[in-house]
Amino acid sequence: EYLAVEHNTIAGHAPRVDFEYEKKIQDICYEAIREGLIKSAHDCSEGGLAVALAESCFNPRGLLGVNIEMEITYRPDIELFGESHSRIIISLKEKDIPSLIKIIKKYDSPYQILGKVTGQKFQINELISCDTNKLYNLWYNAIQRKMDSVT
Repeated sequence: EYLAVEHNTIAGHAPRVDFEYEKKIQDICYEAIREGLIKSAHDCSEGGLAVALAESCFNPRGLLGVNIEMEITYRPDIELFGESHSRIIISLKEKDIPSLIKIIKKYDSPYQILGKVTGQKFQINELISCDTNKLYNLWYNAIQRKMDSVT
């Protein structure tokens, strides 16, 4: 998606899916849902982490924001927009974090606490800072803008 949008090119190979690992991730989510821990969940397979976070902020009951402070160890564009399987963003109450970590450790899976749900500001480190309403309007009107640019 990123290469197609930013560089007008389609290249590379689709990521290989590790079905055993994917099942483990789904089992974690299923167990956490059964225990009432998860408030929302979104995969990162289309658009990557940043897009999944933004879409998670577009709540039908009102727009939300996030304040993400994450370690970026590679290229920011790949870490934020890289599409990969078996990555799920989960939101939950802060008091439920230890219970979720216990489930994750039971399945011997990696995890990272990214940040917090906030008002209406979308912030990822110092890389992205935007009003969630502006992001929502860009996302919601994307097809119309594309159609208008063709006609």
